[in-house]
Amino acid sequence: MCTVSAAVLTCSPVHAAPSGQQRNSPPDHQQLERKFQTASEEYEAGCYAAAAARLEELLPDLPQSFEVQELLALTYSAESQDRKATEHFETAVRLRPGSAAARTNLAANLVRIGQSARAEEEFKHALKIDPGDFQASHNLGEFYVQAGRVSEAATYLERAQKIDPGSYENGYDLSLAYIDTGKLSEAQQLVEGLLKRKDTAELHNLLAQIEEKKEDFVAAANEFATAAHMDPSESNLFDWGSELLVHRTLDLAIDVFRRATELYPRSSRLAIGPAARPVDSGSNQRTVRSPTAAAYPATVLRSGETPRTAR
Repeated sequence: MCTVSAAVLTCSPVHAAPSGQQRNSPPDHQQLERKFQTASEEYEAGCYAAAAARLEELLPDLPQSFEVQELLALTYSAESQDRKATEHFETAVRLRPGSAAARTNLAANLVRIGQSARAEEEFKHALKIDPGDFQASHNLGEFYVQAGRVSEAATYLERAQKIDPGSYENGYDLSLAYIDTGKLSEAQQLVEGLLKRKDTAELHNLLAQIEEKKEDFVAAANEFATAAHMDPSESNLFDWGSELLVHRTLDLAIDVFRRATELYPRSSRLAIGPAARPVDSGSNQRTVRSPTAAAYPATVLRSGETPRTAR
């Protein structure tokens, strides 16, 4: 059952009228409008099959409707029918070439079907139309991140950040780009700002990576510990244990890995973690002596504890 506002909308199949009744009279505008509104409500409620069927029924009467073409494309996309969606995203762009949102939607669809060159072109076209469009800037930045073009990604993620400084997702992605390009101060400032608005394990893990690169190993260990405390996922526990192991806090590291394998007995990297030993490579390797980290194993990694997710 799908709920829309105060009404209850059931995802029911849409039945086409008998063929002899379909074109006996011209389509009524108000009736078409009502059908489109119902399809919109079905889409918003997650009743994608019903929405698609209703929009397909509308299409012969409204083939030049931007709204029908766009919503049908979005519906197919929501059903992971990306190649069917492409035709309708392209039609929507043809009908309204000046819409930055339509071009952004098409670009995102093209990424999903592997047409990267066309996707990049559409993202850039959207930005030319509306340089202040947050989604176009953010998506182009993410596109470059996925392509390994991090410096270019940072340019567009910074633009998106200026448009919407409160965006958690964009701020997180931009922090990653700053870390990859060595802008550690900018990354730390951004992550600390995000933490003031939303305290999450993944942000503490990210801050730990920054502290590690700055060679503040005590701060890094504490942030990895905080991330594992908030979300004892396999990844967070591995990061924490590895940090302790690399910097020769061996007893605590072994305890972290031991308790972690109780939670994730099938994790091969957790199982072999304690077998690794730090190699003496100079002054950069030193023991982490943290006043807080030692308190975590007993409270975070109790045997049988159910891991939680941060996002």
